[in-house]
Amino acid sequence: MIQYGIPYITKLLTDMRLTAPTGETIRIDDADRAPGRVPHCARDQFDVKVSASPLVYSDPNEIVVFTDDYGTPVPAPGVDPTGAATTDQGFEVVLDANGVVTDAHQGRGGITVPTGGRILQGIGTGAAWLRARFVRDDRATIDTKLHDVTMDRDIPLDASVDVVSSFHQLLRNGDIPAELPNSCSGTRPGDVNATLICTDSRTALGTDVKGHPVLVTLTGQANEDGDYLRAFATLLDSQELGLIDVINLDGGGSTTLVTGTQVRTPPTDVENGVKVHRKVADTVYTGVGGYGMYAK
Repeated sequence: MIQYGIPYITKLLTDMRLTAPTGETIRIDDADRAPGRVPHCARDQFDVKVSASPLVYSDPNEIVVFTDDYGTPVPAPGVDPTGAATTDQGFEVVLDANGVVTDAHQGRGGITVPTGGRILQGIGTGAAWLRARFVRDDRATIDTKLHDVTMDRDIPLDASVDVVSSFHQLLRNGDIPAELPNSCSGTRPGDVNATLICTDSRTALGTDVKGHPVLVTLTGQANEDGDYLRAFATLLDSQELGLIDVINLDGGGSTTLVTGTQVRTPPTDVENGVKVHRKVADTVYTGVGGYGMYAK
């Protein structure tokens, strides 16, 4: 997490609540993803694994909020065959920038979030809760809190806060956590002639003794060969680097290091018989200002 320009690694909990005109509140399960389809990891005790590859969980009773950052029409039922709950027609509530209901209807999907507004989609008991409490011209209140577990404090979500998430912490207070596994994915082989999944390229984001952010990548010179998680953590646990807290980011073909205008890591994916760098949705940038040191 970066707040007011200061990097800080901690465990965070997110609590999103929806308040109806009656004053009743309910937990919002997630944001900007299809209700009933929970990718990658379970969000709560109600999520049940329905697919191992890709890893998908399902919950037939959810409320999901969509923001205008979603950038595409919100998902309709049946978008994912691995999550049966997504076939639920559900109930949908459209909010303007002031939280006023402009539409509340049976069924869901296919419309775009209004600028500054929100769309609520419910399935199962979530749909029943929305249906019983919202009609046109009602007002809804959505409250999102971020809780810092380490410092036991609530963090206001405003323009001063940026958050990057991770699954594993490589260093905590200068030591390798005892619970850190040796690999994210065990020792299962990858594709034919590929390196083991557990030794894919690595990307780490940490803070040093001076409180500065540090980005580290580990990869081969001509392929994406990296190392095991604990071996990577041992490499980072050095006096020369002076790192205190470090998290592991997405690796493998998603590990791409660019300094200035030069790509420092090898291509990993193949398109039309030619090796290319993987297209990834997110980047972690460090530089001057926030517009890029080489922007014109």
